[in-house]
Amino acid sequence: MGLTAASQRASPDQLPDSRVWDGKTGFWKTLRIKTGARGRGRGNSPGVPVSAFRVGVVSDTHGFFDPKLALLLRGSRLILHAGDICGVEVLEQLSTLAPVQAIYGNCDVNPLTAQLPSWRVEQIGAFRVLVLHDLGRPIRPREPAQKLIEQVRPTVVVSGHSHQSALEIVDGVFFVNPGSAGRKRFKLIRSAAVLLCAEECIDARVYSLETDVPKMIARRRFRMTSNAAPLYRSDPGATMAPDRLGRRGHTAGASKRMAGTSK
Repeated sequence: MGLTAASQRASPDQLPDSRVWDGKTGFWKTLRIKTGARGRGRGNSPGVPVSAFRVGVVSDTHGFFDPKLALLLRGSRLILHAGDICGVEVLEQLSTLAPVQAIYGNCDVNPLTAQLPSWRVEQIGAFRVLVLHDLGRPIRPREPAQKLIEQVRPTVVVSGHSHQSALEIVDGVFFVNPGSAGRKRFKLIRSAAVLLCAEECIDARVYSLETDVPKMIARRRFRMTSNAAPLYRSDPGATMAPDRLGRRGHTAGASKRMAGTSK
């Protein structure tokens, strides 16, 4: 079936995480995802297996949409933004390329902080993806991030904040930081990432945005080591408990199989 969407207007005080911003309509859309499905009207880029579900990953745009993102993210089925968006216009431009799932970062203000969660969980095929802004370091996450990781038990953690790209595997979890796609700051390379998700494997690639066309500067493959059933499934009403700072995140859905219970 691939992607299916049911549209309804956004409600800032009840914004389930299984919805995506569609800048063309101004609606939030419920999104259900399966790997291996062909996009409608969107072809895969050269070198990408037809069976791969292409996910674009950006962060720290700080109000700037780099036109090279249109080239890099072409053919994506989903775009994840890990915070510090700093402008609804950025989400609107990204949404012309693919559905967007976003969180707010420490530099974001209203209306983004009212409409977006501070973290979220997406189930992409077999992969449970936790998206948060400030992770710290994969080998030593900040305390709020560590508590979320223990609570959510993700397969993949997508983060931003540092403006430094990274692809690391720690204790069987794949940590992805796409770097900053905003304007040049410090001496760090401006970048974004692409995840090619197959049934049990992710081919992650980081691309520099400082060349005439995006150039791959890092690549890493990650393979799942467990065949456990997904913990999170499509359930728009599902939410996780607040973190220690009282910030509530949202999931793409919670299975009744949690803690071994059944329906």
